[in-house]
Amino acid sequence: MDHTDQAEVAQQRDQLLNRFFEAVHLRRLGECQQALAALTALTRHDPGLEIWCRYLSGILAFEVEKNWERAAAIFRGLLTEPLTPAMCGRITLALGRTLEVQGQWAEAIETFTQAVNQAEAQADPYTAAKALNEIAIVCYRQFEKGDESQSTLDDGIVYARRALLILESETPETPDEVETNLQLRCHVWTSLGLIHRCLRNYAEALRCYQADLTICEQRADQLGIGVSHANIGEVYHRMGEPYWPDALSQYEKALPLIAEFDASLELLELRCNLAHLHHEMGHPHEALNAYRHAVQIMRDLRSLQPSADVQKSFMATLAETYAHIVLLCLELGEIEAAFAYCEEARTQQFLVEFSDDGDLTGINSPKQSISLQEVQATLPEESLILAYFTTGLLTTAAAQEEGIPHERHRFPAARTLLFAISHDSVAVQTLEISPNALRPNYLASVVERHFLQPSMQRQLYDRLLRPQEDAIRHAQKLIIVPHGPLHYIPFRFLLDSAQESLPVHGIHLSYAAAVTPLTRRVGRSTRPPSALVLGYNGTEPLLHFTEAEAHAIAVQTGGLALIGDGPKLERLFDQVAHHSILHIACHGEFVDDDPLQSFLALAPNERLVAQDVMTRLQARLDLVTLSACESGLGRVRRGDEVEGLVRAFFQAGASAVLASLWQVNEVATLLFMGEYYRSILRGHDYARSLNDAQIYLRNLTYTEACRHLDETGDGQAALAIRLGLLPPQDRPFTEARHWAAFVLFSQRY
Repeated sequence: MDHTDQAEVAQQRDQLLNRFFEAVHLRRLGECQQALAALTALTRHDPGLEIWCRYLSGILAFEVEKNWERAAAIFRGLLTEPLTPAMCGRITLALGRTLEVQGQWAEAIETFTQAVNQAEAQADPYTAAKALNEIAIVCYRQFEKGDESQSTLDDGIVYARRALLILESETPETPDEVETNLQLRCHVWTSLGLIHRCLRNYAEALRCYQADLTICEQRADQLGIGVSHANIGEVYHRMGEPYWPDALSQYEKALPLIAEFDASLELLELRCNLAHLHHEMGHPHEALNAYRHAVQIMRDLRSLQPSADVQKSFMATLAETYAHIVLLCLELGEIEAAFAYCEEARTQQFLVEFSDDGDLTGINSPKQSISLQEVQATLPEESLILAYFTTGLLTTAAAQEEGIPHERHRFPAARTLLFAISHDSVAVQTLEISPNALRPNYLASVVERHFLQPSMQRQLYDRLLRPQEDAIRHAQKLIIVPHGPLHYIPFRFLLDSAQESLPVHGIHLSYAAAVTPLTRRVGRSTRPPSALVLGYNGTEPLLHFTEAEAHAIAVQTGGLALIGDGPKLERLFDQVAHHSILHIACHGEFVDDDPLQSFLALAPNERLVAQDVMTRLQARLDLVTLSACESGLGRVRRGDEVEGLVRAFFQAGASAVLASLWQVNEVATLLFMGEYYRSILRGHDYARSLNDAQIYLRNLTYTEACRHLDETGDGQAALAIRLGLLPPQDRPFTEARHWAAFVLFSQRY
């Protein structure tokens, strides 16, 4: 290749790289892939570009796919190749950011330190300054997430000052060097301001942000000027009431500057701060107007794919903003608007899942989304919705420790709200329980450890259900819409003053993730209840009755049974669309630290994982029954996104999911499931069938249990007795831990 061809390839390379990074910034996945494909084609003329292609694929894995482990593997692989010093610095920084976003703080700091050492050895001051500033940011985030003490912020200040010394000691010669130096100074001053603000060193934070503002003005960077004013305003805001007029002045200076640019996240933060300040200054209507502007920005941002760090910050802002606007609407007596914003907050993450055609037009704002009148119009008589909404939930145990102030100054008050909706009435109450009192520190066996104690059952009934006890007693069907840590509460298990639970009163109970989907799927499906049934007894420990359960249900429903040790996964994906019900009886495991890896064991070395359910199991199922331990658990994320098997099946297209909240007795489960499907086949809806099955199991006599077991196979009753799974007493399953474990999650009334 001659000199002219080399120059042409280099020019194309630079154009494609610029196109790629601009597309990443704008979250345009298609353009990123096109630019990468074109760069890959150029490797025929310049094989050295292969390194660039692998580097860009790592960036895509990080920024767009959010597959940080894959990105880290790509960057680590590249660092074993012969690289130019500049490329080595790029990739080392990228690896550090990948580790940082996964919370691998020590590894991230070590990697950034390597980048510093490499840059200093190559006399590359700007890469060294970048890496030092990244270490300062890691120090801040360790504290913010509650993983380190305040001393880590002091370390962050040291690293940021080192970066600043490097930049101030440089004498840039070219315009590009001048611009790079000034940009990096802005970044470092901003990091220092953030850390000092977190430490409540407000005078020092103001000095840092003022230094940033001066540089932005020198560069005529209008967006940077606006962000600097917003940062300065936030410091004044935090300094207290005497400084609020200064904060308002700074916010108002920032607003038109930021609004001129495509900087939605910065504008969102500014609108939220402005709303919060107006509320504190006693201007509730101005605050409500500013919050409405913020909510509109969040609606516009919902379709974007922000980077991992931005996504986490956005989710925190989303949760806080909806909490504030709901509380403010109630303060102003706007109950309709408060309910609409509650509902929008619930559905912000998963409206697409529950939209029949995927078209979200017309359901993005409170005026166009579901109203209380629409809910009441579609709600069947003798039905009651209890829709809870929590605010001010602390997300880490460390954040609750005395002496560690919460960093976010506009954190909402801790409240548990209840909207009780019947066909002809609406009541709104603030309950006497903080959501933080219900928040578990870890999720292993969460319901059994926290909520199954008799004293807890009574207390939770008094706090969560007694305020609407009369309305509940007059309802035939009760729909619970939990929020935040209330997703972990076994409402069916709670005891009233007579030591009785809801099923005893004949109340048919189900759960829903939100009210909106209920109103769009009114009535029961007319499809015949044919079931695809999977059963596997497994090993360690060996189950003895799940395959018998699977066979019996397939016979009951005229469906197909896949049982035993044979592989089932591919047959499941192939056959599921031909059935209206999917029933899986096996070992299950809820993975509390990574809920999308929760699984059902279908055969030796074969698992159905929640992540695969979402990506591969697309079927409009009327009912999914997960007859496995803790299959109904999920981890509640910010924005009330519940990660686990139940949400995975909803995303795959299920209308209802029956699952367990704790470890279950397999003999009790076999008997329970038999009655559940008998009730369904009698024409009852899923909620009534669940109530029928629970009352049946609670009242089942020992003799009846033996007879039903032997009907599923000779010697089954004797086996159950020998294994201790059928207690030798008159009514062996009267305890609620036997009959109340399964709950119904439904997306229709």
